[in-house]
Amino acid sequence: MKRFSGIQTLVKTAAWAIKNDVYKIRNYSQNSFDYVIDIGASIGEFVIASYILFPKAKIIAYEPCRETYKVLCDTMVGLPIVLISEAVGDGLPLYFKPSGNKSPICQGNLFKKNNNGNYAAASVTIDKIFEDNNIDTSKNILINID
Repeated sequence: MKRFSGIQTLVKTAAWAIKNDVYKIRNYSQNSFDYVIDIGASIGEFVIASYILFPKAKIIAYEPCRETYKVLCDTMVGLPIVLISEAVGDGLPLYFKPSGNKSPICQGNLFKKNNNGNYAAASVTIDKIFEDNNIDTSKNILINID
């Protein structure tokens, strides 16, 4: 498995995404959001873009793929970002089946039933995300779902 090239590449990618307004969030002011929730965070492109654009927001990232979550953790060291290795679902386990690529950035699908080659991924409901992270629903919240 190839190793991800690190935070410098991620920051460059996030800067490109901001410049090209890929996420359609560039024109919001720095104080627009109190919370940013990234569901399916992958290696953190949206997380870094949000951190740059909304430095005062509490950022929470969910990533169910074990391999990708490890890369996410490695690249976010020292940043005030909450990282959680869970899928979003109905609260019951889901089963992740990687696509089989050799990249350190995992791709695949989540299933309700365990099939050959899958591994269990804990899932959490949106309500539980808000509860576990003490999110004040009267505040401004940005949610990115991939």
